[in-house]
Amino acid sequence: MRYLRRIRLEHVHRQLRAADPARESVQSIAGQWGFASLSRFTYYYRQAYGVLPRQTLHSD
Repeated sequence: MRYLRRIRLEHVHRQLRAADPARESVQSIAGQWGFASLSRFTYYYRQAYGVLPRQTLHSD
């Protein structure tokens, strides 16, 4: 399960970096990759990348 979660996190990370924050949200992108719980997703994302997913979405 950890391997699959890591792969899904990598896809979300790439999509967040490429997304337009005015048109997309962390929740919608995470949901596309099977993360039903935003709080659980945020926990895993921060563990993996050291930042909150919204910081990735809003970074330049």
